[in-house]
Amino acid sequence: MITNLAYHELTPETAEYRYAVSTQQFRSHLEMLAELPACDQPLITFDDGHASHYRYALRPLEDLGFTAVFFVLPGAVGTLPQYMDWSQLRVLASLGHSIQSHGWNHIAFTHCSPKDIAREVWDSKRELENRLGRAVTSISLPFGRYNQQVLDCCEAAGYTDVYTSHVGMETKVTRRMRLHGRMMIQNRHDADDVRSLVMRSGACYRKMRLQERVKAPIRKLLGESNYHSLWCKLAGEDGSKNIHQQYGDRIAERSRL
Repeated sequence: MITNLAYHELTPETAEYRYAVSTQQFRSHLEMLAELPACDQPLITFDDGHASHYRYALRPLEDLGFTAVFFVLPGAVGTLPQYMDWSQLRVLASLGHSIQSHGWNHIAFTHCSPKDIAREVWDSKRELENRLGRAVTSISLPFGRYNQQVLDCCEAAGYTDVYTSHVGMETKVTRRMRLHGRMMIQNRHDADDVRSLVMRSGACYRKMRLQERVKAPIRKLLGESNYHSLWCKLAGEDGSKNIHQQYGDRIAERSRL
């Protein structure tokens, strides 16, 4: 079974935000992965379309012979310096990397109205395909949140692969679609930790699986909205504004014009 790794922001130095991995860490992860046999190689994915992916991830990926899947937000492409623009996405695609959907605005699909989820799922796919001239068949769910309505909508839109943030989840196959779990890489993970996650054994993997089992009843007890607020606080997203908050401010500003 292929392990799916998920990265978010990359930074030149260590950052407070737990999902911001330093460039040095990232290269050390890739150097370790390059030593693994082909049968153990993971799928490397990136969420959000952050400009740091082009600036800091592309060179080590190319140097060490890796291709990756970049899940991007077409509604945010080029809107802020922190996001990649269309020309950068075209370069990534030309080098053999895959550009897929992360929704339109990075909102939890489980909170969407039928109209909003259609925009997130259908419009993001069409925009990426029209802009890049390549098929979009995969989607990464913001915050990993989904329910049966979300999965039905993704399947109806023509996605064949849906990615969540559930650790160690076995791939689930529906009528025409596969649902995958991923390992969320954080700045506390060194190369040995990533090896543990890829091989699905060792202390780091066991700890992450335990955390997953603990979170499930808490999520059920608090409800989606309250759990999401708690997650943002614990992830360090309630201090200085992160990329999604800045994008939300830009959308709000446009609506007032």
